[in-house]
Amino acid sequence: MASHEPYCEDGDPSCDADGIQNGSCTFDVSVCTLQTDPLVPACVPPTALTAIRNLTAGLSAPPSMSRPSCGRTTPFVATLRGRVRKILLVRSERGRLVRRPSRRLRLRMTAMAGGMHDVNRLFLRCVPSSVCVQPSCPPSSSGPAAPNELVLGFTAFASDLDLGSTGLGHNLGVPASVLHVCLDGCDAATNPRCDARVVTGVGTANGTSFGPPRPVVVSGVPLCLVSEWAEPVIDAGIANVAAGTVDVTLPLRVKVYLTPSDAVCPRCVKGRCQGGANDGGACRVDGMMYPGAATGESYEVSKACPPSDPPVATLPLSVPLTTRTSVLEVAAAGAADRPCDAPPTDASAASPPAAPCACGAECTGDACAHPLTDSATGALICLDARGGLSEACCTDETTRPCFSTPVTRFGRAEVPGPGAFFLPGSALWTTQLPVPCEGGGTPAPY
Repeated sequence: MASHEPYCEDGDPSCDADGIQNGSCTFDVSVCTLQTDPLVPACVPPTALTAIRNLTAGLSAPPSMSRPSCGRTTPFVATLRGRVRKILLVRSERGRLVRRPSRRLRLRMTAMAGGMHDVNRLFLRCVPSSVCVQPSCPPSSSGPAAPNELVLGFTAFASDLDLGSTGLGHNLGVPASVLHVCLDGCDAATNPRCDARVVTGVGTANGTSFGPPRPVVVSGVPLCLVSEWAEPVIDAGIANVAAGTVDVTLPLRVKVYLTPSDAVCPRCVKGRCQGGANDGGACRVDGMMYPGAATGESYEVSKACPPSDPPVATLPLSVPLTTRTSVLEVAAAGAADRPCDAPPTDASAASPPAAPCACGAECTGDACAHPLTDSATGALICLDARGGLSEACCTDETTRPCFSTPVTRFGRAEVPGPGAFFLPGSALWTTQLPVPCEGGGTPAPY
């Protein structure tokens, strides 16, 4: 691959993973090998690689050298030069204030194969946005200077979704996404406790779905999951601008689509949807997903590329986002080894659900494809081949994830804002004010 320097506009969701105009671009970078590109037919990958060398620190090599695969996604941040208020802004010839492009991020790797020494270099740069941003939330009742919006950015790294109680649907990757939360009734000086509201739907900052379609393979069955908002206005939430704590519950409708194994979800390829209801339509990549080790594939997915066939099921799902400790106790009539409600057994099913297991062993195999260390606690973190986190596995089958009873997740508030172990990310408290489009720029952080 020749040296290339793509530019990304601050807040452009097709390249800036946080999707926020916040003075920086977050590039989610994965190392992918042995790939083919229909637009470059002359580029034919070798049968297998022998080694990967000179890999930039932080990047992860793919798990396989003999099949097309990608390493885990690593976020790299490029910060614009020139900050609002704190750093002197540069004045253009037309007299308006602008920010300067970031310094270049330099990434590299060398792929080795028989008779091949392929040197790859990638340069990334963040540039100021050309889009005028208007407020997505009304002014606060506490006054024009009070914070009225919380922007939560969830990273793809170390985020996951656990479905069901058998472990077969655990450790599903969560694409990088952004949630806009409107705040009211608070200020930073006298009353830091805010009422939080999430507004969804066509034309809103949150859109009609929570993230793009998610390809998964459960017990060998390929499924495409689409998480739609269940309500247009979600009022159940509290945020504290002094403590940096958040408690918001998101009601979702998860639509389940049964799909072919070679097209688990529609892809966004070169700015066009490949398959699905919007086949051939324009799209922007919202995230890279990994259905599982069985497919050996990665999917670039987009909200603009939904599946076309009717869903086989629609499941209600409430997602609590909290910086506190969240505990799911076993139901009164439930079994300790199956803390979540199990679906009724279908006698006609081709394969019955997996039996409960004794849970508590460290995970191995695909359930711990990428072992890491938690920088805050020093504990072992296992990243599943599907991109999610393995908290624990069955003692008699250490490749199958499970729930330890009770199900407990620990949130914690971190600088620059709230984050959670299972949905890590960042937060920005803002006071959004209208900005004339001819003046450029972005509302300053509160």
